[in-house]
Amino acid sequence: MEDDGWGDLFAMAAGGDGGAETRAQGAQGVPRENEKMGVKKKKKKRKKHGEDNRGLVILGDIARELVELRWAIYEVIVTDEGRKEMVNGKIDSRIERIKGMGSSREIKQIPKTANIARDDLERLQESIRGLGGVGGGWERGVENLCRADECYFRMYYMAAVGGRGERRGELKGGEGRWALKTPFDIEMPNVAMRADVGKHPLEGICERRREEVLEIFKGGRGWEGGAVGAEEENGRDRGFNYAEMTPLAPKALHRYRQVSREWPCHIYGYACLDAKQIEWIKDIAGGGKAVEGGAGTGYLAKLIGGVQAFDLRGFNEYHGQMPPWVKIFHIGGGSGDDVRGGGRDCLLLSYPPPGTPMAEEWLKMKKWETVVYIGEWVGLTGTQGFERKLVKAYSCLRREWCMDWGDDVATVTVWRRKREGGEGREGDVIVQPCVGCEAKAAKIRNVYSRREEYCTRTCAERDGEKERRRIRMEGIGVFVDEGVGGGEEQWICIEDLRKR
Repeated sequence: MEDDGWGDLFAMAAGGDGGAETRAQGAQGVPRENEKMGVKKKKKKRKKHGEDNRGLVILGDIARELVELRWAIYEVIVTDEGRKEMVNGKIDSRIERIKGMGSSREIKQIPKTANIARDDLERLQESIRGLGGVGGGWERGVENLCRADECYFRMYYMAAVGGRGERRGELKGGEGRWALKTPFDIEMPNVAMRADVGKHPLEGICERRREEVLEIFKGGRGWEGGAVGAEEENGRDRGFNYAEMTPLAPKALHRYRQVSREWPCHIYGYACLDAKQIEWIKDIAGGGKAVEGGAGTGYLAKLIGGVQAFDLRGFNEYHGQMPPWVKIFHIGGGSGDDVRGGGRDCLLLSYPPPGTPMAEEWLKMKKWETVVYIGEWVGLTGTQGFERKLVKAYSCLRREWCMDWGDDVATVTVWRRKREGGEGREGDVIVQPCVGCEAKAAKIRNVYSRREEYCTRTCAERDGEKERRRIRMEGIGVFVDEGVGGGEEQWICIEDLRKR
């Protein structure tokens, strides 16, 4: 995979290419008034931004320290040596050092950020101090690992948006400013994250978390603490029944999966693809002929290259105030006409929000020759109406699993427009195949793993050993060894999901 210029993305403290520039543009990505007039930005103002950003750079340093702290907590969970380190107070002293950094004059000049940083660190320290004692335990260790993750990513986020962001769910308005040096400096130090620095950040984080699951939850650990089902998930206000959408899992594993996925997806993007997938999508959607609808942060468009990225607005509930990775054109005031007349015939849709007509609207905007769709089929992206329209007008030529976090079933599919008169024909590839025989469409789904979809229970029983192995890879362990392939309570009818 060629160099995508990660080193430049957070290189400038004020302004910068792509993202920061777009933040100061209007709804159509129109150049700023000063740029129209050929007037350069005043140096005095740039200097002021540089002074302000000193505190943001310190936030970046705190984030680096938190990466190391997180790794130390992980060692506590999986190794005896780690527990000795906890008893010796090394982790506690590390937090004290981080708190000292958070008390610096530069950080205090960003009041809201300083308060959030202090509160997060104190709560984390209070929780961790109980880990090495009698009242500690494995589950507490997993919770502390999750808290360290949340604390780290919040620091990273606040630095990236210029310290103006509030807690997730309260993110409104504001203009992002570039403050950190590069995502690789924070996310990918080889010693801290134990990930291949040649991967893009989201790929590296996802791969590392999948490896951790096998160590943390080996042997089916966690069930003694109780299980969580999706009935505890919030989402019914959108008309969804999530009870069959989230797999049954130990509470600790469910919490770990949520934290592992949520913040990286907010900061980067929801589509997690490996380098090979990025390369073949480049061949299809790159070269200046693709349009991405609902581009979010533009992270995927940055990876692919040559993509014209559109979104409804600059900030939303999914990505908060994160500066975009590429220039984002905002929908409205003629943008649809620009898309239709732009000569681009490939539509890229990645994780369209569930329960909204966004994906359908983009699909009918023009007669696209090719559609690259990344999301869940009969799942938590898009709508059934979109899926029906896609199948009716297009043939599926390629389908691959995306990288996953353990409880999602996203795929990347490539669709070509059918010839005139060909509407209603079957595609060349089964969109939702049985993982056993791969020759028929899936009819049932396992409650422990959303990827385990079969045409019949008989096919699942024949595939039993492979299925048990795959479920272990999800971190579920040996709990379901004797139950795979049997028992109606273990299977969900996919057709019932379509009716909900």
